[in-house]
Amino acid sequence: MAIRLELLSNLTMRIPAKEFFLHPPLTGTGLQVAGIGHREMMQPGFINRPSGTGDFLLMYFHTSCHAGCSPAAPQILAGSLFIWGVGDFQYYGHDRRRYCHSWIHCNGPLVAELLQTHEIPLRSPIPLAPESILRFFEDIHRELLQERNVDEIIAENLFENWIRDLRRSLDQPSTQVSENVRVAREYIDNHYEKPVTLGALAQIAHQSNSHFSSEFKRSFGVSPIDYLIRRRLDRAAYLLRDVNLNVTQIAERVGYENLFHFSKQFKKYHGMSPRSMRQTFRPS
Repeated sequence: MAIRLELLSNLTMRIPAKEFFLHPPLTGTGLQVAGIGHREMMQPGFINRPSGTGDFLLMYFHTSCHAGCSPAAPQILAGSLFIWGVGDFQYYGHDRRRYCHSWIHCNGPLVAELLQTHEIPLRSPIPLAPESILRFFEDIHRELLQERNVDEIIAENLFENWIRDLRRSLDQPSTQVSENVRVAREYIDNHYEKPVTLGALAQIAHQSNSHFSSEFKRSFGVSPIDYLIRRRLDRAAYLLRDVNLNVTQIAERVGYENLFHFSKQFKKYHGMSPRSMRQTFRPS
């Protein structure tokens, strides 16, 4: 229970401000964004919009809550995606506890075309949405909130790539994932820079080490520790683009105190050393 509370506390601390745009940041017609929120923590209660908001609302729930198109909306699991179409009844929330979600209000021909072409289901929960949606919210949130030089093509590509990845995940055989295991994975996503042990993760899932490890691998195709390592090293590759950070600082930011061990694992995973990868980012 203490670890679960720590997770919710950490989520609250990491939430960037939500933004509704008085002047849309994208000036083209393909993708129009009216507002975006990343890991917004909501108070208990329900949002009740019978006429919707006049655009598409794409919402990812980091915690379980109710979501649907009427006050009879069912409860959906954490890690689920729900998409409301233009004019749909928007109803979501939880009556007894706080919940966390990421969302984007968007419209335009590109949005409608991609959702239709790739047959993305609307008005029903999509469980176990791919991890790419988390990167999508982070990346497009960062792009849209730039003070200037927001790039229309980058924003549209981010949206299209995520929709394509979502379609690919929907085509794969579904695997039922328990909420406890899902919460453990979310703990890794939010604490990868700290010491994380198999025992602590199993405690979050209320399972034995062996049972948790087996169920995690069955659900996500990789062991929990390997997932942690991948999460750290993917983040390290991203941080290498920032020339103000040296390799030692990057290693520490993703949870490695030993630079040699970090470099060894980085090369094994990415096929090159951190310094070699950094060179590939430099302009020729």
